[in-house]
Amino acid sequence: MVKSKWAGAVAQVRLEQEFFQQGAWKAYFYEDIRVVEDLWKKLQPDNQQLLGFDFLKAVQLFPPVGFNFYYVILEKDGQAVGLSYFQLMDIDLDRSVKTGTRPDHWLGKLRFDVMRYIRSFINVKLLVCGNFLTSGDQSYHFVDSKYREEGLKFLVDTSLELLKLVSKQCKALKGVLFKDLPEANTAQVNLFSSEGFLTTHFQPRMLFELNPAWTHFDDYLAAITSKYRVKAKKAMSKIEDFEIRSMNADEIRTYNEEINLYFDEIISNVSFNALSFPTGYFANLKEELGPEFECFGLFKGGSFMGFFSVIHGSEELEAHYIGMRNADNKRYKIYYNILLQLTKIGIERGYKRINFSRTAMEIKSSIGAQGETLNCYYKHPNKLLQFTSVQLYNLLKPIQTILASHTRHTDSSSPRLMPTRQRLRLLLLPTRGSYQIH
Repeated sequence: MVKSKWAGAVAQVRLEQEFFQQGAWKAYFYEDIRVVEDLWKKLQPDNQQLLGFDFLKAVQLFPPVGFNFYYVILEKDGQAVGLSYFQLMDIDLDRSVKTGTRPDHWLGKLRFDVMRYIRSFINVKLLVCGNFLTSGDQSYHFVDSKYREEGLKFLVDTSLELLKLVSKQCKALKGVLFKDLPEANTAQVNLFSSEGFLTTHFQPRMLFELNPAWTHFDDYLAAITSKYRVKAKKAMSKIEDFEIRSMNADEIRTYNEEINLYFDEIISNVSFNALSFPTGYFANLKEELGPEFECFGLFKGGSFMGFFSVIHGSEELEAHYIGMRNADNKRYKIYYNILLQLTKIGIERGYKRINFSRTAMEIKSSIGAQGETLNCYYKHPNKLLQFTSVQLYNLLKPIQTILASHTRHTDSSSPRLMPTRQRLRLLLLPTRGSYQIH
């Protein structure tokens, strides 16, 4: 049974009141998390800061361009026992996919031009259960594990019902995606398989499990091999005259323009990016989260050289977004130094682990992080369109991205060294994307 009250236009879907019922279970949908503040805070997990009310409210107030949000309260027998978070993403492939340089070979030129032409016509909306701004499972939570198996089955059905409702106003909607669920959870894997979801992966997220015996950064330096210790000290020497300080909201706002420029310069290097933040996003996070969020500025001689941000959890330090000039990064090893600074913060504040998120796997591995593969599950209500959309996803990925997903990376690897037949075959491989997604 579904009860509906709709208002709004295609440009901005608005959900006034909705609920979906199935047996003893009922799901209530909300567009504004502030409407259910007390209940959300009562149900939210203690160890998932990014599924908490404060963070989700802050993101809602300063959302990335093209994002809408849905908040779901799950009841059983009239009692609230769980919650779930959905993002509605507007993806413009022509803007989001980095095409790179047009190849010299005629076949490469042909593919490059055809893909660019196709992308120019594609603008889709995707309903995501989870959070595209972070890596890891931030999709749902039940107050008691006894509800998990039955509740997740209901949540899957709920997501498809929400997809139908949103599709009435968003004709471009292409399916629902459950993001970053543990690959080791076989019961979960079996459920999504039985429900007709396709399994895919983004790049592994990089987690650094910290040695509890380390209490100071020097303990970490002493524990790593001499090769990496020399490398770390050499990098740190390049920023000896830098000042690195945590900024308050007003200070962050002072550098809003530079923050936007530096962030845009970083994301210009990735093969796919669906995020564009409004001016003031980081200052707003600081105002809403207080000490749970920090944005660190890097200064040299009074000049603002870059920034990095973190979200403090109960046991895990979450590395959020960063920004810098590419030229400054090359000269001062800023990115590597940021990783070392994050390691120092994690150790000296007593965290169990640091979530370095995705991308730059090699350099993060050199710090001590290890990859964790997380599953994503995708379903389109139309089976033919589901198959087509997955093949289109494969087809539109830059060839370098596909190669990175299916071959072992070495410094000497290059798509040009591969036979044309092998490169074409890779285009038809099952989806295991390495898009740069948080």
